Amino acid sequence: MSLDDVLLHVARHVPVAQRIDIANVTLGSGGIGVMPIVIRYAYPSELDLMARIAGLGREARWGGWDRGTFTAASRSHVTVYRAPA
Repeated sequence: MSLDDVLLHVARHVPVAQRIDIANVTLGSGGIGVMPIVIRYAYPSELDLMARIAGLGREARWGGWDRGTFTAASRSHVTVYRAPA
């Protein structure tokens, strides 16, 4: 980037599709560039269901890498699944 270029970062949340659509747009002397990004997220309960369908069981869930308690207010989580012995 230079003083003659502009970077626009735009995003749209589509909660019904559990998706975030992002576009990084550059405007400058070299023209216009667009880099689209689509992020699809899943809730912990959905991950548990997918794991169960795959034959895995949940071993642990924490509110982060520090192994803090996972609560409804947690903004992230770490979940460990294992195959049956």
